[in-house]
Amino acid sequence: MKPSINGPATASLLNPTWLKITGRDRWLPTRAEIFSCDWTDLEDQTDSEVGYYHVVYSYVVAEERYLGKFADYGFQSESYFRRGDTFTVLYDPSRPSRSYYPELRTRYKFHLICFAIGAGLALLVGAAALCRAAIH
Repeated sequence: MKPSINGPATASLLNPTWLKITGRDRWLPTRAEIFSCDWTDLEDQTDSEVGYYHVVYSYVVAEERYLGKFADYGFQSESYFRRGDTFTVLYDPSRPSRSYYPELRTRYKFHLICFAIGAGLALLVGAAALCRAAIH
């Protein structure tokens, strides 16, 4: 397995809180290897920059191999996982077949980030318009 040099640019700062609420903060870390990573446009868009990566990976616990998968929302142009890359997942020690990628970006989080960026830009444009009006 080659070490990963790719992956999401960032994940939500809420991830540690989510892990704690769901009890996944007590799961154990292990290395996983990417089997496949495919880009998919959002259902309501075609040839879009925005969408998600459908990732299938494998990991080993107590000499037994398991498969996992997730969908990670982001931008098509970002550097991301490729087949053979490795990364860390958390697995449930009581049921090792259950795993979770802690840096996962869900569609909900992705929409929230996009909304925050848009709101921030709207505030900047509004502030600039008020300053311009005050000067004239």
